[in-house]
Amino acid sequence: MYPDKTDELDKLRQELLETSDELAPLKVWQFQELSLQAAQRIVSAPVEEAIKILTHISQNFPMQKALKW
Repeated sequence: MYPDKTDELDKLRQELLETSDELAPLKVWQFQELSLQAAQRIVSAPVEEAIKILTHISQNFPMQKALKW
């Protein structure tokens, strides 16, 4: 379909395959802890940053095993 993008698509495919090993399923208790960490991070942030942090966390939540500040 896009023969000029074959190399880029192959690179993307390889990256996705490599990162899929890094994303192990989380246990229920890990989700609970992660939710608490996310809430603490948002509440403790300056008002100007809170919405940015909320957006970032909500868009990347499943991929974050531990929120690092």
